[in-house]
Amino acid sequence: MKFKLKVLTSFILTITFLVASLSGLAMYLAPKGRIANWVEWTWLGFTKDQWSAIHIVFVTVFLTAGILHLFYFNWKVFWAYLKQRAKKGVLYKWELGISIFFGLILWFGTVYEVKPVISVVKLAESIQESYETEQNQPPVPHAEEMTIAEFADEVLGIPVEDVLMKLSEKGYPASGDEEIIGELAEKHGVAPGDIYNVLSVQEKTTSKIAEFSGYGQKTLVQVCGELEIELKEAKASLERAGITTFNAEESLKDIAVRYNKKPIYLVKIIAGEE
Repeated sequence: MKFKLKVLTSFILTITFLVASLSGLAMYLAPKGRIANWVEWTWLGFTKDQWSAIHIVFVTVFLTAGILHLFYFNWKVFWAYLKQRAKKGVLYKWELGISIFFGLILWFGTVYEVKPVISVVKLAESIQESYETEQNQPPVPHAEEMTIAEFADEVLGIPVEDVLMKLSEKGYPASGDEEIIGELAEKHGVAPGDIYNVLSVQEKTTSKIAEFSGYGQKTLVQVCGELEIELKEAKASLERAGITTFNAEESLKDIAVRYNKKPIYLVKIIAGEE
């Protein structure tokens, strides 16, 4: 039987449409990126990043095959049909008008968040938020992309040597303090959150400030509340250390950058450990 490129294109269109629909559903059901990457979320054995890559590839091939199918194989037939309809006029004017109107409702209803159109988006947000618990929240956004040295300094607030020792003791030896947390977790077949859970035990027994993390994203008021320190005392401690320009509602990261310091350095000053 003679090979037919047109038939092949039709099969490719069908397969890519089905897979693109499945990957679209996966991304609809997936948690937000910071959660998905932190806990290594999977659906049908694939991570969110893999589903995203699959969706991009298959949609691209679907569109390419669709263009080929229309403009290469069926353009003459399609153009003849358009010319014939143009001569006779549109037979289904009401149906066409309603379809266009319906499309506009969907478009603007989504853009301007009009119910019930936006309810589809809100449902997706509810599904994503349902994954978020105190246990699976990363201490800082994209924590899995930090090196062990950065993680020790900015998140845990303990010497990197202690972190490397703890990792070895728990069966997760690292190649060095410049290894990425996410890569370390992948190497040992665990989620980045599991690595953090191992280290957080050490964190809690090492320092007064170790019960909390993600200092850079928090305001001075929030840190004082967590450490149970009066704001007035914290301000005085910072000023004695030469940190004089700051706002209580400002993030510690912004204050630290102003003085070319790390957020954890400011927290140690506030806690009286520096």
